[in-house]
Amino acid sequence: MLLTEKFGFLMHLTWITVLIRVALATLCGGSVGIERAYRGRPAGFRTHILVCLGASLTMMTNQFIFDTIGSTDPARFGAQVISGIGFLGAGTILVRKNNRVSGLTTAAGLWASACMGLAIGIGFYEGALLACAVILFTEHILLKADVKQKKFKKTVSFYVELSDVGQIGAMLNAIYKTNLSLKRVERSIADPARGNPAAVILEFSQDSGEDPVQMLVAVCQSPGVLFAEEIS
Repeated sequence: MLLTEKFGFLMHLTWITVLIRVALATLCGGSVGIERAYRGRPAGFRTHILVCLGASLTMMTNQFIFDTIGSTDPARFGAQVISGIGFLGAGTILVRKNNRVSGLTTAAGLWASACMGLAIGIGFYEGALLACAVILFTEHILLKADVKQKKFKKTVSFYVELSDVGQIGAMLNAIYKTNLSLKRVERSIADPARGNPAAVILEFSQDSGEDPVQMLVAVCQSPGVLFAEEIS
């Protein structure tokens, strides 16, 4: 049985239910935000609270208008929140110079926090609390599993900057003469601050258990290579 079925007053907008929903949105949003802030992510404690609280207030406003006028679509405001939160999520996604992407989990967490706030705002307390628990489980517990999984991956990638575009062929020829198994070569964007005109991403197979450090050394010793680092 849902709480709203057992306690019918929770479905109606009163000072008590508004206070409950605002407090719950602050608690759930803050719980997710604390985990992100602990990991130094760009959107942390306060951002998640504001997103969840704003979404909750949107649904309460929607319910208030529907109860007062009765001629509005009770799902219209919520739909705008779900689509509109994208601008904030996009601001947390960073693409670094070596094509490394970060912030995707934070952006997804913001979107999920907004949806959680919508559930709280309309009185779906059980769904919001369950979602909060799953979000925290995904961002904290499953992170450890993801890190362990990466240790067993069969490929390793390097971001490499060269002194000249014409050196790419010489570098690849040198790599082919080693025992390394090169799977993929992709052009990348070089760092203009170092004045390097060419950059590539090299993906190697680790089926034979090669040491990434030794692989990096081999790449660095190739002709024309000025800078190289492993990327995830």
